[in-house]
Amino acid sequence: MTIESLKTFAQMFERPAAPALAHQVRFYRDKKDFADAVAHFLDGGLEPAGACIVIATAAHQASIAARLEAMDINIAAAHRSRRYTLWDSERLLRMTTVSGQLNGWHFCEAVGSILARAQLESPWVHVFTDLGALLWAKRRWHDAECAEELLNRLSASYAVSVLSAYPSRFLRMPAHKALLDKLMRGHAAAVETGSSARQRPRRLAVSGAPQFLREAAGDGEREDHTASA
Repeated sequence: MTIESLKTFAQMFERPAAPALAHQVRFYRDKKDFADAVAHFLDGGLEPAGACIVIATAAHQASIAARLEAMDINIAAAHRSRRYTLWDSERLLRMTTVSGQLNGWHFCEAVGSILARAQLESPWVHVFTDLGALLWAKRRWHDAECAEELLNRLSASYAVSVLSAYPSRFLRMPAHKALLDKLMRGHAAAVETGSSARQRPRRLAVSGAPQFLREAAGDGEREDHTASA
């Protein structure tokens, strides 16, 4: 990545944006519960002029698509018109992991580019991701927290609506409670299906580029951080 492209990428975070939409977390009980929750969230993004991004494993992509089709939504047509785009979360994590840890630079570059392309096509975008849950299942708890924080920043910068989903069994693990409470900070709401929304204090939107991007854009000697597939 050149210094000029770094400056352009940093400026994306600094541009005036529409009011930030919610970044929510849902805890689901089973596969059906998961598909129902995500499909109903994405349905709002498939209204005229809207768009959806699904960053998920192949299995999750398939169950979401099946549920949307059961709701009489033409996924093939939405995909052809670039209003429904799919990204493999396993592959994205491989691209953004360095020495066994999530690299914030690569993560913002990869996810930010996905969001920027979607906004060229649609004024509002709904994004579903299982990245946090995937990291959690791999016992990469710090990386899951980092991913959720970066998603908060990116959703505020690009004014997109984001849904993350985790299996509700995580809530029943006492050793995970403190970690999950820390991870949930900054989200508009955390909802377990079958219960009322447990409102969390919402963190103020973070304006401006992340510090590491601002430093890189102004440092001509910084090494190239472009991720390879």
